[in-house]
Amino acid sequence: GINAEYGEGQIRAMEALSKLGSKDFELLPWVNHLLDHGATQESLDGYLSTIVMKLQLLGQEVSGTLEKNAGQLQQALPRCAREIGGTKRELKGLQSAVAGVEERLERMEGDTVETSNALAELDRVRGRIGEAAETLRHAERLLAAQQRVESVFKSNEALVIAELLDSMQESVGQLEGVPEFGRARQQLADGRDRLAMMVGPLIETALSERQPQELADLVLVCRKMERPELFESQYTSHGVVHVTGLSQGVEQLETHDQLVQWLAQFYDKVLAWTKQELQSGRLTFPDEASALLQSTLSRGLLSCAPKFGGQMKKLMPVEAPAVQLSAIAAVVTVVSHFLSALGQIFEEEWDQNLSAAACEPLTPHWESYGGLEQQLLLAAAQTWAIAPTTPTDVPRMIEESMTPFFDACSSAVERCIAVTGGSEAAELVNILNHAIDRYADTIENMVRSVCGSELELWSRLQVVLVSIGVCKGVHKKLHATDLLLRAQLKPRVESLLESHSTDSPATPGLRYLQLVQTGGNLDRLRDLHSCSLSSSTGQALRAGVTRVRALMEGMDALATTVMFGTIKTSLDKFTQMSAWTQDDEPGDAHAGITLPSFSCSPLEYITAIGEYLLMLPQHVEAFGPREKQGELDTFVHKWLSKLARMTADMYIGQMLTLPRLSALGSHQLAADMQYLVNVLKALAIEPHPKLVQSIEALQASQTELQDSVNGSTSAQFLKAIALKRGL
Repeated sequence: GINAEYGEGQIRAMEALSKLGSKDFELLPWVNHLLDHGATQESLDGYLSTIVMKLQLLGQEVSGTLEKNAGQLQQALPRCAREIGGTKRELKGLQSAVAGVEERLERMEGDTVETSNALAELDRVRGRIGEAAETLRHAERLLAAQQRVESVFKSNEALVIAELLDSMQESVGQLEGVPEFGRARQQLADGRDRLAMMVGPLIETALSERQPQELADLVLVCRKMERPELFESQYTSHGVVHVTGLSQGVEQLETHDQLVQWLAQFYDKVLAWTKQELQSGRLTFPDEASALLQSTLSRGLLSCAPKFGGQMKKLMPVEAPAVQLSAIAAVVTVVSHFLSALGQIFEEEWDQNLSAAACEPLTPHWESYGGLEQQLLLAAAQTWAIAPTTPTDVPRMIEESMTPFFDACSSAVERCIAVTGGSEAAELVNILNHAIDRYADTIENMVRSVCGSELELWSRLQVVLVSIGVCKGVHKKLHATDLLLRAQLKPRVESLLESHSTDSPATPGLRYLQLVQTGGNLDRLRDLHSCSLSSSTGQALRAGVTRVRALMEGMDALATTVMFGTIKTSLDKFTQMSAWTQDDEPGDAHAGITLPSFSCSPLEYITAIGEYLLMLPQHVEAFGPREKQGELDTFVHKWLSKLARMTADMYIGQMLTLPRLSALGSHQLAADMQYLVNVLKALAIEPHPKLVQSIEALQASQTELQDSVNGSTSAQFLKAIALKRGL
């Protein structure tokens, strides 16, 4: 070790000494480091001597280790050489053994192929022997069966005969192509034909006498004969006869009510027979029981349909459409109950063809439903419009007709659901829109007939103004009816569309069949649902609502015509009056002096208009709304403003058609127009600007009028008056 007196420097020197064996050791930096550190020691020579001694000791230790390891290696080398030689010899022996194994495997493979070929040939021979033995066995069985055929047929045991023919069938198939048995297949077919002729009556007897065990044996016989249709046809024919027999007596019915009761009893009998047959069939022929029974029922009901349909048509009431629709609804209820009961019996095995057969008698009723509904609604829309006792009763008659008409519409919706389950919803909407259109026509015609009569003006005005309010009530009622209709029809239409989208509904029922059997209904229902029922903002009765809006607009126009009639009559005389062309007094024609307005008084035609306008508010406000604050004033002001505009337009238009206008005529016309302006202002109506401009033009001086002719940008009315004055 290093003496402690050398301290940390010597320790670092020894650490550097330990790096002598590394690849990146550099001698010169190491020596310089030792000298640098030795310079700080007390004795540089002592420090270096110690380092040299350590190096010498380290060299001796390394030399000793090398000599020892070299000796050991020298001793081990001969033994390693011997072991390597032995390993090489063993490897050569192993290679020779593997080559021998490969040779033996190749010889064994050749022997295996020969053995396999021999075994395959033996197997083919054994197969041929087996086939020959099987053919001989079937030949023996077929010969024995052919010898027993006649004796077995004489026994009249159908099942035994079927089993014998079944065994012959197997043998005939195995002996196909053997010349000695060429006629065996024909003999087998002849035997089956004989058995089929025997089985038919036996099946009929078993069905008639309800012998389940015998019937089960006969079903097995038909299967063994590979003629299941033999039993199915016999069973179906027997069932159709039974169902048809249950329908006896329908021709003797005398009233539709009796027919409905009879149908209910008939369907109850059919249901009882169906339950009994299904229970028996599931024991006798379980695999085919449900399908065969439903097929039989379908044919039986279809055979009864013409008789039922004819009797229904014969006994259908000839009274009002409402009675006929009630009769149809009663029949539909009975059939619907029958279908529901059938659905419970057959459950998931339900056959849609059975529904179609049960609904067949209703087809004529479905076709007549729309026409009857339309007759009923059109009657509700029109029959109330009888001649009124007095013309002023018309608004009251319209108001009293609203409740019965819209009740008839609501009843039509309920009948559509009861009779068709919503399948005729699209047709109903068309019928309702048509009825609403006819109802609006009836209202409009009645009001127009009153307004066109010789009735006193204020009475006519009363009728039309009250009718406007009543028509608003019609509009509200119609909106409520539309909301109710959509609420009632939407779930049913959606249910119908959903049932149609299902490939094989379990129990589609009456409503589904009504939808399917009526051509085009499905597309119409989809359109109705997408356009009107699926949206909360849609309107099923959109056409009807549009027509009622047009009715209200027509009533407004009619009221305007009535109100404006007096004004129009007065203004129609305007152009024929001589006051407009009256010559000026001598000396005044070119004086250019404007006459004062007080020199002319309003003429009678304009005072009549003014007096009428002043009287109008008290008549109009009697029929205005009062529900909200200021609503009445707005109502009166609206009508007066409208009349003021129409009066100004016609007045100015008439003025512009005058061929000539004298100075005195101009001043008279200005006075008349000013009077009209004063009346309008008294009514708080702002005069039309063109009316004021006309007054200014009529009051213009000769010079102003002359300037307007000579100027290029003169006012319209100034130039017009100037031209009429001959300037």
